[in-house]
Amino acid sequence: MKIHNKILLGMGLGILTGWLFGAHSPIEFFNGEIGQRLMLNLNLVGEIFLKLLKMVVVPLIFFSMVLGIASMDNVASVGKAGSRILLYFLSTTALAITIGVGLALVIEPGTYLGEQKRLELMADNVEIAKNVGNLAHSQSAGMLELIRKNLLDMIPSNPVDSMAKTQILQIIVFALFFGMGITTLQEKKKKTLMEICHAINDIMVYLVEKIILLAPYGVFTLMADAISKQGLGILNALIAYFFTVVFGLLLQLCFYLLVVKLVGGFSPLHFLTQMREALILAFSTSSSSATLPVTMRLAEKGLGIPPKTTSFVLPLGATINMDGTALYQGVAVVFICQVYGHALGPLELLTIVIMATMASIGAAGVPGAGILTLVMVLDSVAPVLVAGIALILGVDRILDMCRTTVNVCGDCAACIVMNLFNRESSEPKP
Repeated sequence: MKIHNKILLGMGLGILTGWLFGAHSPIEFFNGEIGQRLMLNLNLVGEIFLKLLKMVVVPLIFFSMVLGIASMDNVASVGKAGSRILLYFLSTTALAITIGVGLALVIEPGTYLGEQKRLELMADNVEIAKNVGNLAHSQSAGMLELIRKNLLDMIPSNPVDSMAKTQILQIIVFALFFGMGITTLQEKKKKTLMEICHAINDIMVYLVEKIILLAPYGVFTLMADAISKQGLGILNALIAYFFTVVFGLLLQLCFYLLVVKLVGGFSPLHFLTQMREALILAFSTSSSSATLPVTMRLAEKGLGIPPKTTSFVLPLGATINMDGTALYQGVAVVFICQVYGHALGPLELLTIVIMATMASIGAAGVPGAGILTLVMVLDSVAPVLVAGIALILGVDRILDMCRTTVNVCGDCAACIVMNLFNRESSEPKP
């Protein structure tokens, strides 16, 4: 049985177990303290699973981002056009996150849990209640002061200490500078250091693949614990979350098709027809990296993009242009905060946009990588809510397939934009 089927099965069994044997069990013997204790002991596997995810987040994000930045030395060779495409990547990613956060705030999928259930959930978690109180207190200190403090906090005074304390934003800033530093080295030194970073990154990807094997069991126990505390009412919120993400991805896809039409002159139908093989492969594998060779071939033959453009844009896009993943993270963070009754202020919403944009640079193009970057983004906004990721793991595989398809589509659209930049830069000036 494939891993995503196991996760779905684990989710279903977890819902059933949490309902039958949890604190809200219809069986009188388990209803109350006995069911609560049983789920607490059963959830040991889920807690181990979350800790293992946190264990690999820092090195995976750091080395993935370093490699992504260090590979950008080609930007100098393409001059102004290269700078434009990087700005385009960051702009579309920020747009995707804004769409995700905006939809989550308008639709409010977390409120489908019901006010009574949410109050019960907050009552069960004293830490979250304290966190909400601290947020209200910090906002009264003044927005400018908070922005100043957060800007200063972005810069690590001790990168090693930042890694030890999982201060993700500081790690990202250090990785950006470290990656830029690599590009200035002599070719021999740069090659050696890149090989070391690649090796460590490959180890982290291998560990992620192995940790994901534990996901069905972790989802089972985490879902059972959640249903035990909240009952079946939480499923309504999960369904609303799922359709919010899908709707957001469709809006982002429409934006790409508009870009393709206005910039490249291709009809949306022609574009999707020519790239359908890559999009289907992306949907089935949930890996933009695995789809890369097919994407490059179809972009060159089907869309007429020169190889020099596809060889630069598509590998770079598969590393830093994760718009679908970024959109999903925006919805997921707001959804989890809504479920747990954690109010998000303007500064925290801005933090989500910035962190998800930065996280997309370091996201590995492999299945399940979005969960790791989600841990990072959520940890920067509300660390006590990281366990809430368990609520969405059951439907993550299907959403992973959808967002990877959008990621690949975005890379193809970026190729068309880059091709326009190259034509402009190569035209003789009067």
